[in-house]
Amino acid sequence: MDHEQISTVFKKYKKEYVPKYLQQWTKLGKMNDDGILPLNDCELKSTVSEYPDGCQFVSYGEVIVWIGVDERFSSQPLILPVRLMDNMEKIKMQLKNRPRITDIELKSSIINSNTRPNQESWNEGRILKSNDTIISSQLYQENCIIMAKLIKAKFNTTDSLPTFQIFVKTLTGDEIQHGLRILRSAHQLYDNDEFHSLSLYVRHNRAQKGNFHIGDQPIDIELLNMQNEFVSLLSYFHSNRPFLIIAGSYT
Repeated sequence: MDHEQISTVFKKYKKEYVPKYLQQWTKLGKMNDDGILPLNDCELKSTVSEYPDGCQFVSYGEVIVWIGVDERFSSQPLILPVRLMDNMEKIKMQLKNRPRITDIELKSSIINSNTRPNQESWNEGRILKSNDTIISSQLYQENCIIMAKLIKAKFNTTDSLPTFQIFVKTLTGDEIQHGLRILRSAHQLYDNDEFHSLSLYVRHNRAQKGNFHIGDQPIDIELLNMQNEFVSLLSYFHSNRPFLIIAGSYT
């Protein structure tokens, strides 16, 4: 066996010990301090003797997790390596390393491949409890997904945000100087459903102190959303709302 390829040994293992309905789902990896590390093609072609004594191989599978906030899901899913007896609490622990996330609701559903779930998928999904496991919930099935809705912590914006001095000029030419929080200024532009995924982190602004006039180039403020993407604040402007020029600096 020492001179056999890892892939050959694994095929024998699946044939003898893995039920047929799990053979396509089952993969081979090795354990490290961070959990399961999948083996790549090069490693699968290695022989058993090339691995050091004490190397722990493990059979695992992959589950697709779509992360959602409020009624929207991320554009790309997470692929998590899991074992059959892993429960949903362990899945949650892998997802809770995001800022201000206090809890996670999990549901499962079967959808067409390459399809992003929506609110209807969530409503019709089956609730996954903390002690449910991969095998008991049959999450190994083809096209089966996990939907994870993140529950954000509530906080006092007065305590958590720095002061942001801004100058605002409307198209009518009326100029008002405000000492507002950046969150409040953003909510002046957008409804809650448009603003829900924007976090409180400001990447940068190109504002310059001073007076502004109608026709001046808008000042662009970028915020970091829940998908770790920077989004232009003013890119959400709609023609039926008053157009505001925002500028300023932190104090």
